[in-house]
Amino acid sequence: MELWVAVGTGVLALATFALAGISGWNVNKTGKLVSATELLATNAKATIDEIQKDRELAYRPYISWNASLTRTGQSITAGRAYPVNFGRGPVVHGLCCLAWIEPQGGSTYIHHLLTTDLFDLSADSSGGDGLQMSDRAGAMADADVAGNEVTNEGVRVAFCQDQLGNYYRFVPYHPAEIWRPKVGDRPKWIEFYADQFIRLSKK
Repeated sequence: MELWVAVGTGVLALATFALAGISGWNVNKTGKLVSATELLATNAKATIDEIQKDRELAYRPYISWNASLTRTGQSITAGRAYPVNFGRGPVVHGLCCLAWIEPQGGSTYIHHLLTTDLFDLSADSSGGDGLQMSDRAGAMADADVAGNEVTNEGVRVAFCQDQLGNYYRFVPYHPAEIWRPKVGDRPKWIEFYADQFIRLSKK
């Protein structure tokens, strides 16, 4: 009887050892599977990001513009804006803005803003004979909006969207800035552009 108990105990110990080995093998394989899955997910995300960048480059606009304006003292009379789209993609809902301050003595200033109406431009095209700029009473563009300190000399800035729904800001002599919806907080220039978009869309 003791012999059978010893044999049974030995078999049980051997089986336990075998199960432990199998469990260790499974854990090792599972760990490798998890690592492989994580690597696959990382590579897939990198591929998706690369595809998104390629699409954005294919549809990315780039606005450069000048304006014909008349200056009288500290005042600027609305003229015409001449935008050009040097980008590979179309300008959607473009907006050219000119902001300046008019000193009133001491530390008092009047803020002025001229903008075009909303416009579209195809890739590598211009605004033709120019777009009329109008005074936008009640609206103000500060440094956070214009990308430069607003002075009595006036600063220029342009905004638009692309076909993918991304938003752009174009400040002279600076790289174009892009904001993707649902990615980070909305910067102040997006709030300004959205407000002007609503105002001008109602015209």
